[in-house]
Amino acid sequence: MQVALEHLASPVTEIRAAEGSSGFSSQDAFLSLTFLLSKPSNNFNEDAVDILGGTLVNLTAINETTYTAKFMPSGGTGLRMITVSALGDSPYHAQGPNFEPVAYKDLLVTRVFKWNYLAPPLGTTATRVASSCSDILAESPHSPSGPYWIDISGDVGPRQLHCDMHNGGWMLVMRGKSDDDLPYGDNRWTSPNDDSADHLLDGRFGAFAKSVASTSYYKASRILVVAEGFSGYGGGSFGSFEFDFGNEADSPGNLMFSTQHAMSWNSSYALWRSTFGQDRTENPSFQRYGSSANQTVGEDRGLKGCGQPIMFGFQAHDGPNDVNSGLGTNDNYCGGNPSGFSRGSWMGSGGRVQIWMK
Repeated sequence: MQVALEHLASPVTEIRAAEGSSGFSSQDAFLSLTFLLSKPSNNFNEDAVDILGGTLVNLTAINETTYTAKFMPSGGTGLRMITVSALGDSPYHAQGPNFEPVAYKDLLVTRVFKWNYLAPPLGTTATRVASSCSDILAESPHSPSGPYWIDISGDVGPRQLHCDMHNGGWMLVMRGKSDDDLPYGDNRWTSPNDDSADHLLDGRFGAFAKSVASTSYYKASRILVVAEGFSGYGGGSFGSFEFDFGNEADSPGNLMFSTQHAMSWNSSYALWRSTFGQDRTENPSFQRYGSSANQTVGEDRGLKGCGQPIMFGFQAHDGPNDVNSGLGTNDNYCGGNPSGFSRGSWMGSGGRVQIWMK
């Protein structure tokens, strides 16, 4: 049987980008591509396009010879390539003796579009977010401190956070003044919401502000508490306290505000007392979310006298009573004296606190 062949010339595909010609360099967040076919096709799809260093999205047929798509780069600076090499089953066919269609595999003439992607520094744009401040330092060791885009887990997505790059890449997630109205039990401690989070971006002390990262940051296993300016015992000295929980919690809220993991820290109780203005010295025990199980998970020390649970800090006594010093003290202990973000009857006032995480 003889077969008459028609339209056997391979169709040519031209690739264009609105941002520039093949071989150009730029920091564009994506390329707006157009594929121009020399012959009509109704089956041009992602399988016909090979991608190096990114993802092709939103491939759309404008007509049978024109298709558009976006190319989203991934990774750092380097060459990106979009190549069209094969169309697959095409509408071009050979005709049999009775003019019936005969399957024909039609290959496109290979066309390549090259783009030298100049990636913006990690974390500096919402299109190239980092997983942590530490990751930014790993890629760019001389990155300055300041606001960066960090990808927050729990379906939160990219948010700007202030990163301290001078001390290994800490991110600021909360701050407050001693008399801010935020006692123990206030739902703002653990709520998965921002609260004036933009006020944290300058890295300064100030009135209460919280990022959703404080309760949703999935990699955090270390906390840094920095405090200064408290009156009372110690005269308002400056203190920096790092707490290491060893492992990620099974939920973000369990990191800072539960006793799921044992806690170690890099400082002394004497420095804590002098920083927060507390004068009690006997049997100090660290509390998280109302429990003092800190070094040994599950072993709690009972409260003494008029002591009451606190959110995050130390409880000690010098006789019949426990005294709180730290964050989220309790407004019901020892006569119902009002407490705030970091304030209590036997604790200095006027101070400021920052909470950083890794």
